[in-house]
Amino acid sequence: MLSFAMTDPILNNLCQNWSMRRLHSSNAPKRVMVVDDFPAAAEALATFLSLEGLDARVAFGGEEALSQAASWLPDIIILDIHMPRCDGFTTAALLRKEAKSSAIGIVAFTAIDADEVRQRAAVGEFDGYCQKGASPTILLSLLNQMW
Repeated sequence: MLSFAMTDPILNNLCQNWSMRRLHSSNAPKRVMVVDDFPAAAEALATFLSLEGLDARVAFGGEEALSQAASWLPDIIILDIHMPRCDGFTTAALLRKEAKSSAIGIVAFTAIDADEVRQRAAVGEFDGYCQKGASPTILLSLLNQMW
């Protein structure tokens, strides 16, 4: 798996680890769900993560993510914020309320500034942040910090 140390301040602004939560302790492949209402973007990112050895799946919106997370239980969800019907803030809040999904790592994956996401989200809803448009290798580095 490709990984970069996130010591560059510019990279730290693009992707940030916001919690001390550590995930995935078994030898099975690490599970990541990519949630985005734009199918091409979700599939492209999931393909990249699969090529890096992760078990990556997609959900095309918050409602689909909630349904899939209940049965598949990913280790981490990479969650878009701006989605119709059930946005990323609502999806994260609902995941945290369910006992089965409350321990899943959630990364806000959005064009919204990190400070705005922090202000609008409840404490502990998101474990990390990555700005859309950043290289997927930077996102992968963030995920590697969370394992």
